[in-house]
Amino acid sequence: REGRPEVAAVTYMVDRDHQQYAGRLPPDAILAHVRAGYGQSGANSDYIVSTVAHLRALGLTDPILERVVAALADT
Repeated sequence: REGRPEVAAVTYMVDRDHQQYAGRLPPDAILAHVRAGYGQSGANSDYIVSTVAHLRALGLTDPILERVVAALADT
């Protein structure tokens, strides 16, 4: 820890073997799920937009999420 403060955080883990894993869906199906999804943390579209913004701030990109965010912005 070397003197660094502790930070409370929430993270989401992916289980690629779970029956609801959507990472292998075609892009149109992913977009439909994102548009329709709403859960405990709010609208799925807001979560995806926020995730992409944070990834960009770290200098990271996820091609699938980038396409989803672009499609959301077009509507």
